[in-house]
Amino acid sequence: MRRVKAFLFHMSLRTRLTLSFIAMTFLSLTVMAVGYTVKSSDVILKNASETSLGLVRMGNQSLDSSSENTSERIKPIYC
Repeated sequence: MRRVKAFLFHMSLRTRLTLSFIAMTFLSLTVMAVGYTVKSSDVILKNASETSLGLVRMGNQSLDSSSENTSERIKPIYC
């Protein structure tokens, strides 16, 4: 730790400012990347659940209509 403090103390102002600029840029880009990743994954999961829900509804409607058609075709015959 002392070596790092001594190293930073002996650097020129220009070098310290350049390193702090690079560190701040890296930090802000990292925060933005994490935020973008979280937001985009939420959007993808929402779209995927809506799509799967739509497919299930279509499947249910298809099964309902086919079962109605079969029940109309097969009528019991009473003797």
